Amino acid sequence: MTILHMEYTEDTGVLTVSAQSANVTDAPVFVQRLRGTGLFSDISYTGYLSDTDGMYYFSASCLRKGGDAS
Repeated sequence: MTILHMEYTEDTGVLTVSAQSANVTDAPVFVQRLRGTGLFSDISYTGYLSDTDGMYYFSASCLRKGGDAS
């Protein structure tokens, strides 16, 4: 798995991670590991997209505990 982009917005407490992998199971495993850290009150993950290059792409938005949900 390769992280393509990571962005943290301090005002809202949202961490957004975009990644790619050749293995279809890497996306849900990565999101589950994020959940397991206990650092986030909410994680939004809607699945992955595949491309003709054989790669799977996904992103997750994570709301830091104590972050602003608005």
